[in-house]
Amino acid sequence: VVIPVDMADERAFTPARGKLPEFVVTVDTLLPVVEVLAPIVGEVFGAGHTTLIRWAAEDSHLAPGAIKIELSVGGGSWVLLARDLANSGSYHWDIPRSSSESYRLRVTAGDLAGNVGFDECDAPFQVDGLAPELRITGPSVATERPVKVEYVAHDLGGGGLRTVSLYLTRDNGTTWHFVGNDDDVASPILLEELDGSYGLYLTATDALGNTSPSPASGTKPMASLVLD
Repeated sequence: VVIPVDMADERAFTPARGKLPEFVVTVDTLLPVVEVLAPIVGEVFGAGHTTLIRWAAEDSHLAPGAIKIELSVGGGSWVLLARDLANSGSYHWDIPRSSSESYRLRVTAGDLAGNVGFDECDAPFQVDGLAPELRITGPSVATERPVKVEYVAHDLGGGGLRTVSLYLTRDNGTTWHFVGNDDDVASPILLEELDGSYGLYLTATDALGNTSPSPASGTKPMASLVLD
């Protein structure tokens, strides 16, 4: 309450018990409490997909549009993903089409007094946008069926292999034919064909749907096989 006082120190009035304040000031020195709930440690996401960022933020005087979300890749600077968000506790994030094992998220909340609190995800999480890589290691000549086609497969993005597929050609890549899948993704993959000369090609899909390209007309074989 503001009370005018003149030069003779006469007060315009003295507030009596029960008089309501004309103006209220809140003193707030406490930072908002923020916790990132998702992503969690060890999660792997597919590039180009959408996931849900979740958090919890508490403060007695949280500002409207108080939430800001930032992203860091490889321990670099923080890049703004979203700002002026309501404290809804979740945000749909369109994951970029890139790969890294060291993505981090930070959620910041501000209150009406200008206090700012934040939290980061507990550990880096991974985004996998890389297709698996494969190599046929043999044999070049086989004398019995089925032929055990040996291969090495690596999922560079880290999501893990889901299936490996075998293709063959009898005309050096002009036409390709699908043979079958190796769902246990453990070498070898079996080939049951008649005697002859073949070109072989492998593709793979990882757990997040990243797929190496299938052979098209004109694609050269990865390896050659003579079955006799």
